[in-house]
Amino acid sequence: MKRREKEIHVINKQDIVLAEFVSNFEESRGHIRNVFRDHDEDHNNLLSANEFCEAMTGANFNLKPDDANELTKYFFGNDINAYSGSDEMTFATFARKVSVLQMLPRMRGEI
Repeated sequence: MKRREKEIHVINKQDIVLAEFVSNFEESRGHIRNVFRDHDEDHNNLLSANEFCEAMTGANFNLKPDDANELTKYFFGNDINAYSGSDEMTFATFARKVSVLQMLPRMRGEI
C-alpha cells in the first residue's frame, strides 16, 4: 500500500508542476524556444534532457530543481519516474507534448 501511495504522490506532484508549466507555456514559449536554440551547439535541432532540466532552473524560469526534474521526467523520460540525461528532443516534439497536456481536463483544473 505504501508503494502505491508514493506513486500517487509522485503523480500528483508532477501534475501540479505540469499544470503550472502548461498554464504559463504561451507566455514562455519564446524563452523555451531560445533554450532549445541556444543549447543546440551541433545545430542538429535537438536538446538533451540534462540541458533542459538545467535551463528550467535558470534565470528565465527559476524553477526549483525538484520541479525542473519533474518536468524533465515527463517530457524526456520513458516513464514518469526517470529519464536519461542524454535523451534528446526537438522543440516541435516538445511543443506537441505541451499541446496534448493543454487538452487534458486535469491540466485545465476541470477535474
